[in-house]
Amino acid sequence: MSAGQPKISDNTIRRLKSGWAIELKFSEDAFLEKSRVLIPREDLLSVTTLQFQQSIIVVCPPQLEQLLRPLTETQLLDIRILEQILKPYQPIPIGTATISYAERGTLAEQSREINARSARPEEVIEIMSHCTPDEQEESGLDQMPFRFASQSSNGKTAALSGYEIWNPHMAHVGVLTEPQMRGQGFGFAAAAMSAAAALDSDLIPQWRCRVDNTASQRLGYQLGFMKLGVQLALEVSLS
Repeated sequence: MSAGQPKISDNTIRRLKSGWAIELKFSEDAFLEKSRVLIPREDLLSVTTLQFQQSIIVVCPPQLEQLLRPLTETQLLDIRILEQILKPYQPIPIGTATISYAERGTLAEQSREINARSARPEEVIEIMSHCTPDEQEESGLDQMPFRFASQSSNGKTAALSGYEIWNPHMAHVGVLTEPQMRGQGFGFAAAAMSAAAALDSDLIPQWRCRVDNTASQRLGYQLGFMKLGVQLALEVSLS
């Protein structure tokens, strides 16, 4: 990170570690380890690798712990390698995503040229119907209780964004823009309002997107989200 560039504060980092410990049900002490940590959980039918700053934490069923323990950090962060290693357990890749966060000191200012406001349920249904199933799923907007819309100069709804509360520290932000209105700042305006609303509720907004979704990664960066890690997951069958 270059000198003078905004960065996430130490207090926010501490809160994010607490949030991930709550989310994946492990002790925060795992972040103190200098090498990767494997955490067995009896209730799991999946394998999740979390890379957060310098920490790499793997949460998995106990039956898979010995299989995964010899793997290097690089291998644990490669979903294709994990898929091969876990082949006897019929793995289904859920995907690999970058995880980025913003706070007051990093978040870009909301656009003054584009109007953004609370979204109506019918707007959510309409815009989601114009997007692909993958886009709908990644946005998560249908499950988000707090949603906002940006509109064009003629009053047409152009983009939606929202957030859902993951735990007392983190709020996951999603965004969808009408396909024919992308690249015009509407997604930025809606997402900036969502992130600001999350911060107003003392939550840290999270921007989580697939590693191959360069457009979403670019938008998150423009909004002021700072990448702090990667999360990947696979479902497994133990029967």
